[in-house]
Amino acid sequence: MSTLDKKRPVVFAGENHLISLYLPGGAAPVVRVSCWRCTYSAHGEGFVLAWACDPSALSLTEVPKLAVYSDNAAMGRLVMRQLNEHFAGFGGVAALDPRPARFHQQGDGTRLHRISCLSAEHSIELLWQDSFDAALEIFDNRSGPEPYDVSAVICPCRQGAITLDGVRIQADVRVPDGPSASSAFLAFSETWVARQS
Repeated sequence: MSTLDKKRPVVFAGENHLISLYLPGGAAPVVRVSCWRCTYSAHGEGFVLAWACDPSALSLTEVPKLAVYSDNAAMGRLVMRQLNEHFAGFGGVAALDPRPARFHQQGDGTRLHRISCLSAEHSIELLWQDSFDAALEIFDNRSGPEPYDVSAVICPCRQGAITLDGVRIQADVRVPDGPSASSAFLAFSETWVARQS
């Protein structure tokens, strides 16, 4: 077996799971969470979670509209500024310093995947359930000013939930095109390589 190609520099390797929840009949998500588990970066390993919500639509008080939590601030800033900032609904996370948090992750095959984030202000629990078949996807990512080659094993999920401070948010995942798409998905073995100009 021989190496077909080597691509450098690798900016991020790990996981990047997302959940977007909608109110019935709503056109836009009322809460979005992007949770990254880094296994390789120039700033080491760890977790970082980006939170974006519409507190008034959810009748929540004392909840930030936009926040970032991490157990590795340097890695968290790298991911937010170079990558997550350019995801729909997360504009502004690049300007935020990550709030210190502890994370725990639990998986049970295709049945469920759970991540908890505990900070001084809030506890957030993310739950993905009933994943559809996994597929390796390769992207030419041009969402921001710098192009990246991105690959990941994507697992869209039938169900997803977000619990904030022990209370489940009353909004739902959308699965618009059956098993090929969902507003809750797991992304394993995700690698971002900066493209040389």
